[in-house]
Parts: sequence; C-alpha cells; structure tokens
Amino acid sequence: MATCHQLTRVDNLLIGDPLDIKMFNSTNWFLEETHIEGLFEEKIQAWVRPDNYTSNSIAILKRFEFSSSLQRMSVIAKKMNEGLYTIYSKGIFILLIFKAPLR
Repeated sequence: MATCHQLTRVDNLLIGDPLDIKMFNSTNWFLEETHIEGLFEEKIQAWVRPDNYTSNSIAILKRFEFSSSLQRMSVIAKKMNEGLYTIYSKGIFILLIFKAPLR
C-alpha cells in the first residue's frame, strides 16, 4: 500500500485517487518526490519512507499506471541499500493470477 499508487504531492498535499490517499495515509509513511544525492543509485520517480526514517526507504523506480482495460497497476521498487528489485501490483485478484502476461 505504501508503494503501489499514483499519488503525488502538490504544495505538500497528497493528490490522487481518494482511496489511494486513504490507504497510503493508513500506512503512516511519507511520500517524497525530491531526490537526495546518494540515497539511491537509480533515477527515481518518488520514494516512500516511514515517518522520520530513511533507512527503510523504498524507491519507486517505474510506475505502470492503472489501466481500466487491464484492471491493474504495478510499480517497480527497490528498498534502500538492497540490490533486489520488487514489483508491486494491485488490481482484480483473479486477473492478476490468471491473465497477467509474462514478459
């Protein structure tokens, strides 16, 4: 819930789907869209972190926005100081399991 969304900040306010905002706020994490030099090696779109902590930060590297025809969205993310990339997806469960194309 902290990474798989299309939220952005404008004048320090979260902007996006109201359900995404409620779910994100329930995590008590913070969305940053500024790049801190040396925090992540890759170019990032945004990063999320627990309030007042950067050691557990997760970079959002690529967003695949929600598609109503596919009924899902995904993000590629990477936890700070780890070399593993993770794909987070949300959508209709049965479609994610049985119809998601493998590429």
